[in-house]
Amino acid sequence: MIRIVVWDIDKIGIDWFDRNTNTDMIEIVDMVSTEEGTDGIPIEILMEYADEWDYLFIFTRKVASMASEIVNKLGIPDERVVFPLDAYSLCDHSEMARKVFRNNVERRIAWATQKRLNDYVTCTVDGLSYIAPSYDNGIIANMYINNSNWAKEDMERFYDLSHQFYDLNDEQTYFCDIGANIGTTCIYFKKKLDPGVKILALEPVDSNFRLLKINMNLNDIAVEDELVLPYAVGEHDDRSQIYIHATNSGGNSIVSQKSDKTQDIIIRSFDSLMTERGISAGELKYLWVDVEGYELNFLKGARNTIREMNAPIVMEFLPEVVGANEGLERYVETLKEFFTGFIVMQDAGNKRHEITELSSFSNEEPMDLFLLK
Repeated sequence: MIRIVVWDIDKIGIDWFDRNTNTDMIEIVDMVSTEEGTDGIPIEILMEYADEWDYLFIFTRKVASMASEIVNKLGIPDERVVFPLDAYSLCDHSEMARKVFRNNVERRIAWATQKRLNDYVTCTVDGLSYIAPSYDNGIIANMYINNSNWAKEDMERFYDLSHQFYDLNDEQTYFCDIGANIGTTCIYFKKKLDPGVKILALEPVDSNFRLLKINMNLNDIAVEDELVLPYAVGEHDDRSQIYIHATNSGGNSIVSQKSDKTQDIIIRSFDSLMTERGISAGELKYLWVDVEGYELNFLKGARNTIREMNAPIVMEFLPEVVGANEGLERYVETLKEFFTGFIVMQDAGNKRHEITELSSFSNEEPMDLFLLK
């Protein structure tokens, strides 16, 4: 029996234990108090009871560095400190991890090992292969550990809803991946759901754009036969900067400063891009929009195309970002120009909401909206 003390800083530890551990192999002997007045043992005196526990499990993504500094100052040995949410930490405690954890522990350890040894990592899931930077703890890490393509269920649901609510025809050819990152969406959609589509992928960040093209070729999609462009989308043709997320290649954002690192980018309005490339609204078949809080700007620059097209569109909705930058009321008013309702992709069933109901989602977590004309 492995005796564990839990320091649940992010308040997710107990639920995590229930889902991921072999409970017959562990005993939680105590909790570290996270704030004054809460149950548990103060972290400062934990070593006074060192003979009564084997490992200290620290649950946090937000302040892992701070927690590590605290335990180091208190003289708690590194070999007895585990950060279960960190694949590197599991790799450092691999013997214990193999006994305690039941879900994907071997893949977590293999992932951490690959990241340590290489600048880039490879991942093959659902018969598709991808290359990504080793610093990326977002999409590619999730895919590797869970052995499944990112947003696979969402894409399959999008495909089903599209054919249920829109009358699609053979003249519609383009799958538009706006904010394509390294290609995990457009590649899966073309290879697994609708092989007849032509990809129109937009990705403004240089490193992502290079990997997007590499990953398409890696999966037998000839880049020269598709339309892959190094642009962001906005209200007008312009130039700007994008903030580069330090640990998530899919988290780069024009509006949300997530790091001090930036890159100069070109912004195109979707309408002007369609005109320049000679693509009519009737040729668009699906639109997948993931632009990290810049959705309203995309809509304003795509007014003519959206009015004329009969293509389904799914768009990420970030209430916190929308509220801070444009205002939810303005956002709803813009959507009302083109759409009458929406379905929340994360909800079970196909409950239709009126566009005006979106105002009541202001305090919700991020979600994806399937928009209805």
